[in-house]
Amino acid sequence: LNARAAASLGLQNISNIPFANRITWSKLIGLSMLMFLFLHLSEYVWVELLKGTNIGATLLFYVATLFVIVFPISSTGWLRIATGIALKRTWALINPRCSCISHPPQGPRPIPFVDVFYADAMCSLSKVFFDWGWLLHLLYDYPNPVPKSMHAILIPSAFAAIPYTIRARQCLIMYTVGRIKKDPKRYQHIMNAIKYASSIVPICFSAYKETLPPVRSDALEQYLIGLLVINASYAL
Repeated sequence: LNARAAASLGLQNISNIPFANRITWSKLIGLSMLMFLFLHLSEYVWVELLKGTNIGATLLFYVATLFVIVFPISSTGWLRIATGIALKRTWALINPRCSCISHPPQGPRPIPFVDVFYADAMCSLSKVFFDWGWLLHLLYDYPNPVPKSMHAILIPSAFAAIPYTIRARQCLIMYTVGRIKKDPKRYQHIMNAIKYASSIVPICFSAYKETLPPVRSDALEQYLIGLLVINASYAL
């Protein structure tokens, strides 16, 4: 990260980065703790003191976080650099890369490890993506509660499936690279693609269960467990 930060500042050496712009583990841990505390503080102030709603407290948290990131003070310069790096890596994940569609003679560009690592980290945060989709529904139905219906689970489930879809696409690209290079282990990328694609089914299925009466929901529990077993049966 600091190497990328140095490049964004036009510096040749990491040691030349001012401390205010360095991305360190202590700053990241401190930021995580501050955001956790501020999340609870914003809920207390907005809901308990101002008698507002939970959705208002959530929006207050996101707006205040965005303000801290973009406000031009030197002590948060590292945070703006880190945010820029994250946005660039995110764009690299969702960029269609037409070379993967047209299949030029040299084949598609291999997926760099940093993109694989980033996509895997996103898979660990699929619940966050689901919550973002659910937040959209809360805003749409505000001030009424979100009804238990099929459309109420469609967008959150689609959001939660984004990281797994990206990761499965990466595996298919690497299979194409391996096929062109005649790699004997290229089949492993297909197996990984199936693994990540199969993660989408339990996400949608578990969300669908929430729209059913308790009796039917309990009856479908065994099928959900079976899907989760299938999904966890292969790892590479």
